[in-house]
Amino acid sequence: MPRKINSSLIDHAASLVKVGFTVKFAAAEIGIDQATLSRKLKEIGVKVVRPGPGLRKTDLPIEEIKAMYEGGHSENAVAKHFGVDRGTIRKRLLNAGVSPRTQSEAEQLKWSKMDQQTRANQVKKAHDSIRGRPKTMSSKIAFAKTRERLKYDHLIGHGEIEFIEFLRNKGVGLVHQKAIQCYNVDIAIGNIAVELAAGCGRYTMFNPKEINRAEKLLERGYHVVAVEFDSVHTLIQCAEEVFSYIKQAGRLKPVDREYWVIRCRAKDYTIVTNKLGQFTSVPAPVEFLTKGTVVDLD
Repeated sequence: MPRKINSSLIDHAASLVKVGFTVKFAAAEIGIDQATLSRKLKEIGVKVVRPGPGLRKTDLPIEEIKAMYEGGHSENAVAKHFGVDRGTIRKRLLNAGVSPRTQSEAEQLKWSKMDQQTRANQVKKAHDSIRGRPKTMSSKIAFAKTRERLKYDHLIGHGEIEFIEFLRNKGVGLVHQKAIQCYNVDIAIGNIAVELAAGCGRYTMFNPKEINRAEKLLERGYHVVAVEFDSVHTLIQCAEEVFSYIKQAGRLKPVDREYWVIRCRAKDYTIVTNKLGQFTSVPAPVEFLTKGTVVDLD
């Protein structure tokens, strides 16, 4: 007895054919043979145009190829659509002045089109295969480099994008999610490792995890400048002063037993003495405060 084909698959294939994809391409997309799909499409009234000998390579529509590729389709998908090999599409793109995407760019595009659940499914098998195994230093370094290259959205912290935009508007050269051995720093400006944290108290001399991280970065010749803030709005309001601290740190030689902490906060009150002689706070216009300190790791 022949396998029953889900009608939703046929509807999906019909939508592909209606917008110009070939029956061959649509059949491959839903996993059935071309002849069966042609018959099913006819049954639901979708006109199927039988291809002749096929498009000659000289007849390929360059503008349509460019539009599909620049719209996010891969070379392979475009080639399947027109019934030619991938090399032919690559040549047409190059002749049209379109630079093919690098492997890194292709990966970024692929991941950018996935929702959070699809991304999780993509990496689940890999995570399952290594769960419980101790990670080697080489694997940690490789992951850090991958994280720098792909910049996963769910690993980008609060304020990073906004502060990077501020820096770039000032013409500052930087590397986002810079891989330094097995670590990724939020922003690297030359030999300055800038770490951003929404909230206060993470960067102190009593946090062994951050102390160890700072020590490793310092060993590799990086200044460590941690920026703590109570909101992204506060960070941007204090951005000029934060940048001044960063430049000041960059002029100094890295000290291997200390790192800088810059704390930004919004203050909307002032302290006064009431009629009873007691200190009390009263509302006041918002004031943005920035304070830099040096944390000694000894």
